[in-house]
Amino acid sequence: MKKYLVVLVAVLLASFSFSFMWFDSPEVAAKKIDLQSFVESKFEYLQKVGKDAAFVEFQKPDGLGVDGEKYIFIFDLNGLCLVHSANPKLVGKNLIDLRDSKKKLFIQEFNKVIKADGKGWVEYNWTHPISKLIKPKLVYLIKIDDTSYMGCGIYKAD
Repeated sequence: MKKYLVVLVAVLLASFSFSFMWFDSPEVAAKKIDLQSFVESKFEYLQKVGKDAAFVEFQKPDGLGVDGEKYIFIFDLNGLCLVHSANPKLVGKNLIDLRDSKKKLFIQEFNKVIKADGKGWVEYNWTHPISKLIKPKLVYLIKIDDTSYMGCGIYKAD
């Protein structure tokens, strides 16, 4: 009986893992790889030149913080927006209580991921800037230091 349970649990775990592996379409998987690479390259740049210089560069409309539809944002752990390459009007605003269309406190979710793992993924729903439809958005985040983190997001379906 014990052996049967072990085999059953192993089969269930394997099928659960495979279902997650196939959750993303090849297009979404490729976008995720590109997104993660983009954020990691900007993090490396920040480490190389320092926070102050990187923040200035990322805030420039034609700077390193923007690449097509991708843009860097940086928050502190209190929810204060330090950099937003796509919308400079958000800089200096505390967005800790910002909710998505399903009432998810996604900035707080960003903080949880950063505090727990130092980097990771968060999904929330947001209005697509072109279609104006609410769509799932996937964000990759990296901890900068004990007080701040950076990230970038993509819409899962265009």
